[in-house]
Amino acid sequence: MNSSSIYPLGLGDANLLADPTQTDLDGSQYYPEAGLEPFDLVLTALQAKTDLSQYFGRDHDFLVTGLAGTQTGSYKLQLILPDFRQLSTAQVNNSNLIGTAQFPVPIWPAIRVPAGGKIGINITDLSNAGNTIQIVFLGVRLYRTQ
Repeated sequence: MNSSSIYPLGLGDANLLADPTQTDLDGSQYYPEAGLEPFDLVLTALQAKTDLSQYFGRDHDFLVTGLAGTQTGSYKLQLILPDFRQLSTAQVNNSNLIGTAQFPVPIWPAIRVPAGGKIGINITDLSNAGNTIQIVFLGVRLYRTQ
């Protein structure tokens, strides 16, 4: 007896009791799990930092599906994708790229970071004061099952 016969699904409902294992484009199977990857940084007034990195776990791929964060002042940033392409051609203001916990900025199509991979970050403070920043990469961890 499958779980959907025990708990009938309504229109638009998802079967949360089903086996979540999925098959990737290359035929490998993986188990998806929600994930958050925080990046924390403190900048001094008008400080710029380049070639920073957010590293991801070595035991899973990570699909970045959204961005959220907090800060004590304005800043601009540029993200460098795992294949070394840039998400934007120049640094953009945080208000145009980083959402909040309540309203994260969606990333579509999702950015796939391979196991042990990284996203590069170039960042510049605009607040003319100390700035405590947290950027949260929201997404899905993909654990390979075979």
